[in-house]
Amino acid sequence: MFFYSLKFQVSDCFFCFEPFFRESAGLEKWFYGCIMLAEERIMAKNLKRSMPRRVDEQVRMMVIGSMPGEESLARQQYYAHPRNNFWTYMAMIFPDIPAGADYELRVSRLLGHRIGLWDVMRSCYRKGSLDSDIQKVTVNDFSVLDRETPCLEKLLFNGAKAYDTFMRSPNRQWAERRGIVCVRMPSTSPANASQKGEDKFRLWKAETVLSSG
Repeated sequence: MFFYSLKFQVSDCFFCFEPFFRESAGLEKWFYGCIMLAEERIMAKNLKRSMPRRVDEQVRMMVIGSMPGEESLARQQYYAHPRNNFWTYMAMIFPDIPAGADYELRVSRLLGHRIGLWDVMRSCYRKGSLDSDIQKVTVNDFSVLDRETPCLEKLLFNGAKAYDTFMRSPNRQWAERRGIVCVRMPSTSPANASQKGEDKFRLWKAETVLSSG
């Protein structure tokens, strides 16, 4: 029998095991079983699943994200974070999509401009909302769009993570086979401070107006 203490943090849960005596292999097994159970619970909490795509048969372009942030997943709304500029840009480009309007109305009006919404990732593990924390990615199968979006011509990727993940997946071959143009756009996320807002807006306006016309 010997003495030791262990303090450790598994993700956002803090465990503190005070000094104790381990008297048997059974206690050791129980101890490490508790650790494994805690890790499994943390992983389950951090599992994220993407939302249903918003498309119709008239869509010519789709805005593709990586994985919705925490607020978007909670609300089940694309780009729901109040500081995400996506809907602000759309309102500035298309006057019939007011930024403060009901979400379903905004999506409907966006589809009216032949623009759909989806994400590259079907699931991933992530603590919080940052793309840099994404692990263990499973991608969506974009071939389902063959029957749903016969007019699709272009994918606009909202940020580097979405673009890079798509290009490393079998979906790249699907896009090449269909002749779909893939464009990496500056992220509309508030975490993206690498470009000026007016520069980002100019790029988004150029691509969306061209594709929805």
